[in-house]
Amino acid sequence: MQYEKKNEMKCTFAYKSECGQSLHYASNVLCIPITKCDKPTSTHLRSLGCNSTDYELPEGVLILYRSGIFSIDCSSCDIYICPKHRDDFGIYWRRQTRKCQSPTHPDQSVAKPSRGIPASVCKELWMTKRISLPVGSGICYSCIRKYPVSQDSKQALVTDIGKFNDSSERLFTTETGILNAEESDNLAFTNSECDFPLSSQSTQTFSQTTTSDWEEENMAPREIFNAAMKMLSRNFPALNSQLQLPWTSLSKSSSSYYTKIITEAIQLIAQYVAPGQENNLLTDVCKKWISLKEDKPDTMTEALIASYQQQNNRLSQMQILSLFANKHTKERLMELVPGLSVFKIDAARRHATLTFPGQLINPPKVYRSRLSMPRVMHFIEFISCPTYHQAVGYGSKTLKLSSGLEITIPKVVRNVIASRLVSSYSQYCNDEGYECLGRSTLFNIVKACAASQKKNMHGLDNITF
Repeated sequence: MQYEKKNEMKCTFAYKSECGQSLHYASNVLCIPITKCDKPTSTHLRSLGCNSTDYELPEGVLILYRSGIFSIDCSSCDIYICPKHRDDFGIYWRRQTRKCQSPTHPDQSVAKPSRGIPASVCKELWMTKRISLPVGSGICYSCIRKYPVSQDSKQALVTDIGKFNDSSERLFTTETGILNAEESDNLAFTNSECDFPLSSQSTQTFSQTTTSDWEEENMAPREIFNAAMKMLSRNFPALNSQLQLPWTSLSKSSSSYYTKIITEAIQLIAQYVAPGQENNLLTDVCKKWISLKEDKPDTMTEALIASYQQQNNRLSQMQILSLFANKHTKERLMELVPGLSVFKIDAARRHATLTFPGQLINPPKVYRSRLSMPRVMHFIEFISCPTYHQAVGYGSKTLKLSSGLEITIPKVVRNVIASRLVSSYSQYCNDEGYECLGRSTLFNIVKACAASQKKNMHGLDNITF
């Protein structure tokens, strides 16, 4: 066979680790083509929680994806692998950590992986963000929901599987010697269209490519920063060295150099984030940084906080808090003022925005009528009957309402006492089948109605009021 003649060739993945024999099965073959890796992967992927029913992932594609090769072409299908690396990236691959491997996983989160990253998600991350994650790496439930797989990624994965299967079939047909003339022409035409020709030099070329990818992943932080800034602007000055010494021990020229670099980098990023509004964005960011670094408030703020704590009225507290509520963050305000809530901060900021900071608050008085006005008027008409009241030809009384309104009425004299008047009204309502107000409510209404009480003096013939 063709691959048996190349057993002495070096494994393409030798740059990752030392080559060797498999620990799970005996084999005399040193290296085999990647297209000969045809073990079923469904059971292995199901154990990792990343199996899919939409496609059958070949072992060779699984090995390529886990090694960081997401572009399936002629050169990637013409590489060789030893038994040890086949175990490391194939169906005997195991997770090295129990933590979520998502690049967007929060540091403070303690969520454990609930499943493995499918091949479609790995392809999506590589196509959109150039992030290489092994297929089957652990990922938590909240992180897997952040990566919806697009139709382009699914189609690209299916295309990769199709290319790999076609390469495997061509290799099998070449080994068995059953190619006809038309298939030979098609194979030659396909090889001529490949970016890397199928020759003995393709393995070396692809090895250099994968080595360069590995070097990019292991670049120093300074080199990563320079590469990122060059992508944003070709005129951005390169960072010559990273700051290692304490800032206070730097010379004036060194501190000016680093200040200039970080200032230009921030301005460049602000131009991409908010085009045409970078100055407003940087101003708000600087204000936030300054407020976060303030450990002790100024004298005026301390005086306002002391005045706020001495007030017992809610509206007065809102009025004082509106003077400095917009100058600090909510977290900072709750640290400065003990017992302060987010609701009070929002109310103070709303008051400062709608009126003015520190504006006096005069809430309108609301008068609510809890009685049925038709029933009240029915009782007043009853007690206003001439049978129970007698008008006086002189004098007047002032009727003061609960709303503060005062009404001047003629002076009247009530001929019966309040209890007899209420009893008569209750008997009248019972006879008429009318539902009247409560007894205590009727007494309050009689008390509110201004009228003098007629009294008979003992031993006198006349009547006094």
